[in-house]
Amino acid sequence: METATAVKGRKAVAIGYSARKLWSELPAGKRTDGSHFYLTGAGIKLALHSPSEAQPMPAGVTPVMAAADFLSMVRRNVMMHLGGAVADALGVRMHPDMLKWCVTVPAQWGEASKAAVRTAALRAGIITKVDSPQLMIVLEPEAAALHAKVFKSLNMSAGNVFMVVDAGGGTVDVTVHEVEEEAGEVLLAEVVSADGDFSGSTFVDRNFEAFYRHEVGHTYGNSSSGSGPGNSSSGSGPGNSSSSCSSSKTAEAKVLCSKLLLVGGFADSPYLQARIREAFLPRGVEVVVPHRPYAAVLSGAVLYGSHPELIRARRSRLSYGLRACAPYIDGAPGKFWHEAEKCFYTDRIFNAFVSKNERVGSNQEFSHYFTPLYPEQDSCIIELYGGDAVDVPYVDDDSPNSMHKIAELTIQSPPAESVVDDDDLPPLERLIHVGLLFGGTQIGVVAEDCSSGTVQRTRVKFASY
Repeated sequence: METATAVKGRKAVAIGYSARKLWSELPAGKRTDGSHFYLTGAGIKLALHSPSEAQPMPAGVTPVMAAADFLSMVRRNVMMHLGGAVADALGVRMHPDMLKWCVTVPAQWGEASKAAVRTAALRAGIITKVDSPQLMIVLEPEAAALHAKVFKSLNMSAGNVFMVVDAGGGTVDVTVHEVEEEAGEVLLAEVVSADGDFSGSTFVDRNFEAFYRHEVGHTYGNSSSGSGPGNSSSGSGPGNSSSSCSSSKTAEAKVLCSKLLLVGGFADSPYLQARIREAFLPRGVEVVVPHRPYAAVLSGAVLYGSHPELIRARRSRLSYGLRACAPYIDGAPGKFWHEAEKCFYTDRIFNAFVSKNERVGSNQEFSHYFTPLYPEQDSCIIELYGGDAVDVPYVDDDSPNSMHKIAELTIQSPPAESVVDDDDLPPLERLIHVGLLFGGTQIGVVAEDCSSGTVQRTRVKFASY
C-alpha cells in the first residue's frame, strides 16, 4: 500500500492507492483551488521531523494531524480485515488491545520526532496512552538488517560487519552492524551511531524539477499549486548523494564492512544501484539488493515487534545528561547565590549519563542520584540535555559545543521535614534516583524517591530538537 493521503479541506478521505486514484480522477481545477491535497508518506514524515524540508501542509493541518489521519484510516482498514476472515479463521473476536503496532522511522530522527509519532498514534486511536507498549517505534535500517538476518540475504557469521543503506523517499539512512552470537542465536549490534541525510528520491525529483525549470524557463508550468503523484513541491533539497553519506559512515566506523545491504523504495532504482556499486565494489564491499527492497523494512519491523531482543546493542546518537546545580567554580556559567547554603552555586553543570557513540545494551539503564536544591521543595524539575560534544562540563547556551535541551520531567518528592525515622532525629537526606534507558529506540525514564520508596515512570515532555 502506498503511504499517501488524499485530503479534502482538512479531512483525510482516502489513503494508499485509493488516494492516488481519487487524485488522478479529480478535475484539474480541483487540484489547484486549495480544496484538495495529496500528501505523500515521505512528505508527512519529513514534516514531522523537519518541516522546512517538507511539502507544505494544507491550511489548518499540522504534520501530527496529517499523520494521525493516515494512521486512523490504517487502523480502521486493519480492524475491518482482522474482524472478517481472520477472526472467523481463529474463532475469536478481534479487539484493538490484542494488537501490537510497529511504526518505522528514519534512523536520524531525534526524540521529539519519535514523540510526535506517538502523539499521532494516540490521536488515531491506535493506543490509549502516549507511552503505551502496544506501539513500538522501529528504526528503518535496523528493520532491514533483521530482514536480511531472517532471509539470509547476506550469509554473515559472527564477527562480520555489514552496512545497511536505507534509501527512501525523504531520507537515506545508514547503519553499521556487527554480527554476534550467543547460545546459538545470531544477534546484531550497532558499531557506530546511526546517521542519515535528506537525500531520498523526493529530493532527486525536486532537483530535477529545478534543473528543468532552469533549462526550459517560463514555458514550464508551475506545478507547486497542487501536489500529487508525479508532482513535487517547490524548493530544492540537499544535494548530498547516498554514496557519499555511506562512505563517510564507513570511515567513521574504522572497520572493514564486507557487505552493503541496499533497501528502501529508492533502492529499486537501477541507476542508484549502479552508483552504489561503482562507489563500493572497488573497496571490496559486496553490494546486496534483496528481492523487493522496498518491502525489507516492513518485514523486518514485524520481526522486531516479535523479537526486539535480536538487536543486542546500539550506539548512542548523542551525548546525554542532566542539568544540575553544584557549588560555584571559577569560570563556570550560571552563577547564583544559594541562600540556604550561604554560598554561590552554578546551575549549569552537565551531569553526563552516556557519551555520543557509546555502546548501550538493549534495556541497559544508566542512573545517578540527586538531591533537591532546597529543603522545602516538594517537586523537582529535571532537564535532559543532549548534543554532539563529548566531555562537556557545563550546559552553556553561549558555547559552540553547548548541549541542547531535549526534554524535561517533574518528579514529586516529600519535603525534608516530612521524612524522618523518629521525631527526635533530624530529617533524612533526600535522594532521588533517576534512571535513563538508552538501549531501545526511544529514551525511557524512571525516577525513584528513595525516601518514600515511590517509583515513578515519568512522562517526558520533549523539546523540538
